[in-house]
Amino acid sequence: MKNVFISCTTFVVMIFCILFSINYLNKICNEMSDINYKLEQSIELGNWRQSKNIVSNLTNNWEKFSDKLSIFVNHEELDNINSELSKLTQYINYKNKDESMASLHSIKFFIQHISKLEKINMQNIF
Repeated sequence: MKNVFISCTTFVVMIFCILFSINYLNKICNEMSDINYKLEQSIELGNWRQSKNIVSNLTNNWEKFSDKLSIFVNHEELDNINSELSKLTQYINYKNKDESMASLHSIKFFIQHISKLEKINMQNIF
């Protein structure tokens, strides 16, 4: 009887941890997507000073969250975002709109990809 109780308790704790991690991951992805959208609007308008501030905010948030995300997510995905953020910062510093938008869309894709990989669905379970 004791073994059944321990097994059930472990299972329940595991389910809560999984749900917490997925909710936390979705919260981070949504927050990063919101900042990404603001940056995209700023770049399209050619407001480079505001874009520098927003990309700085995006980088700071990413540095804050990436350590925690490394628990849940493949490190290759995080490295891709880190690389694109470095490029994006330089593109904005040199006011290169085309490259900035391309890099920004890559970051958006990687964030969406992380979110899709961690969703609970049949494809990810099997």
